[in-house]
Amino acid sequence: MIYLQQFDQISPIASSVSVLLMKHGAGADKTSLQSIGHLFHDVAVMVQRFSIPLNFHPLQVYDTALTFSPRLSFLCTMYQDKRFYGVMGDRIDDWGPTLLTSKLETTILCVAYSRDGKTVACGCADRTLNLFSTVTGKLVQSFSGSVGPILYVAFCPDGDTLITASSDKFVCTWSISGEKRVFAFKTGSFVLRSFAVCAQFDRYAIATDERVIKLFDLKTHKLLQTISGQEQVSRCLAFSPDAKLLVSGSETVVKVFSTETGELVQSFNGHSGSIHGIVVLPDNDMIASCSDDKSIRLWSMSTSKCLHVFNDHEDAVNAISVSSNGMMLVSASDDKNIKIFSVPKRKLVKTFTGHNTAAKSVAISPDGFTLASGAADLKVWSVTEKPAQVFEDDHSAAVTVVEFNPTNDICITGSADTTVRCWSMSSGRMILAFRAHSEAITALAFSAQGDLVASGDRSGRTLVWTLSTGEIVCSAHSNQTAVASIAFFPDGKKLACGHVQEPAFVHFLDSKPSKILATVFKQVSKVCVSRDNDTFAFATSEPRVKVFQCSDDDLWKSFKNHTHTIWDVAFSPDGTKIASVSEDKTVRVFDWARKTLLHTFAKTATTVGHSASVKSVSFKDNVTLITRDEDGVSFAWSLKGAEKDWKSVHAMDFANPRLHYAHLAEDGWIHCLGERLMWIPFELRGVMKARGNHIVLGSVFGVVTIIRVGRDP
Repeated sequence: MIYLQQFDQISPIASSVSVLLMKHGAGADKTSLQSIGHLFHDVAVMVQRFSIPLNFHPLQVYDTALTFSPRLSFLCTMYQDKRFYGVMGDRIDDWGPTLLTSKLETTILCVAYSRDGKTVACGCADRTLNLFSTVTGKLVQSFSGSVGPILYVAFCPDGDTLITASSDKFVCTWSISGEKRVFAFKTGSFVLRSFAVCAQFDRYAIATDERVIKLFDLKTHKLLQTISGQEQVSRCLAFSPDAKLLVSGSETVVKVFSTETGELVQSFNGHSGSIHGIVVLPDNDMIASCSDDKSIRLWSMSTSKCLHVFNDHEDAVNAISVSSNGMMLVSASDDKNIKIFSVPKRKLVKTFTGHNTAAKSVAISPDGFTLASGAADLKVWSVTEKPAQVFEDDHSAAVTVVEFNPTNDICITGSADTTVRCWSMSSGRMILAFRAHSEAITALAFSAQGDLVASGDRSGRTLVWTLSTGEIVCSAHSNQTAVASIAFFPDGKKLACGHVQEPAFVHFLDSKPSKILATVFKQVSKVCVSRDNDTFAFATSEPRVKVFQCSDDDLWKSFKNHTHTIWDVAFSPDGTKIASVSEDKTVRVFDWARKTLLHTFAKTATTVGHSASVKSVSFKDNVTLITRDEDGVSFAWSLKGAEKDWKSVHAMDFANPRLHYAHLAEDGWIHCLGERLMWIPFELRGVMKARGNHIVLGSVFGVVTIIRVGRDP
């Protein structure tokens, strides 16, 4: 790792490996060579996993790679004492199979490898065709122009042309170097249901709703053969390696046709559900098919029999692919899993987990060492690595919120799996799982004393319970929409709750009825309370800051000075001021007792300010504000002296402890007051919160990661 960093200053990362080999390989004994082999395996995987920081910020990859490298990896064991960041609690032993994860805001319906294995093409439900690098995981090219979702994609032998079929009845070819669609051929007036291409023999086939299969010349798009008289719609097609046969999978039947005569050669029955995927193995005899009935069947054309049934998936199997040597089948399923099967041994070899939605597509690389699968994200997996470890303490669905206990080293996480989990930050271990909710957790808060937790869910239910035992102290339900924000009052005897598009509530823990605030908000973004134990405020999308007092039944004050949604609001420690930040890129400070706007901080031709939506605000003390926008830019604002003297000051001067102001940006980096701290692998990204010398990450896959900042003692 250290050598890679040093050599990167004088040569590209790729050649650093060669330098290492020459430096340590000459004259090495067998044991040393094994260690070097172990090192290079780790380096190869590390370069793939952390290609983004390596290529763009090589000096910062050191802490990132050491933090997230597996516990037993050569890199981690050799340089354990060099780590500045440490992952607390359970840590994976080995690299696991996931090499890359790339997120798209759509479902990936089909995937295909380029002949060199360096690029994966993805056809998507949003009608785009996207190309990803399997080395860096970056989106390298995107094509639009398809009228319907892209159902099939393949690389042509020239390596520069892609062919796609979409539900809009068009077969299209795309030039990678030309960065455009070069040809579109309408296949008919019926909806296209399946497609197959045999680029080596310049053939492709389509099947439509009219229960007809048509064969075309790939270069001229001339109709070569029509196979009609089908009783069922063909849902998937595949050519034999020699292109002499075309195999069709329909509702429940697998049929084999001659591409020369169009005649039915063979028929296989056995599936009890619609067939979604079909492949012909390289031996030109075996056929594999997958179905809604959760099974994969292996058929022999020479014996006309079903050779084996794989019943290892728990839901419909959507796609299958076969390795170039015919030894391995891979499948993608609605159960979110990717499975690898041995054809000779007729058994399941590996199961890869990691998608958080149904897996719709899968393909094996030409060399057979990696595979790509598509769901709501694209994943590239190493076939040779062990399946990833699963830790029971983690959530089973996306983490939605993180909060810290104000009095000790405990943090809590809420999830879409309806649970709240309590963690020791010093050990990284879960100490309690609270399972009383029946809907996704949307808000959490600790009492000032740290002994009570309030949790709100998507149904509008709020529960107050003890941290030590999980015993419910108080329950309230608005019978309305999701809880958006919760805050305890300092005395710990009441809490304020804001809901999405509904009235706000004050819940009393001493059996008094909840107070419903009459004013209806469009949407509450944040609720905060004052130290006077009576006053509280809501940030809303109206956009207004609304201030209430528990001792008064009416709205005490509504400040409408922002022009767009207000994202955050905070009281000053002495309770005399309220600060709010908004989508309108401004920061506003109010004297709520006098009901007046004191100052607006905004970017102008002569003053500095935010250039993007401002997401958070906090008082460091009574005269200092720190704000952060969605681009990760932080500002500190001095409120000293007369209002006319208030101005922006350097945020670093007031950032103690500075980690409190860290946040996870969309680029995958944790930023803190304008500096990059570390890069976070995709599978660990989601919600983030920092306090003291700890960072807590809750991922969209339910994984909770607690990172200690500072060298090992």
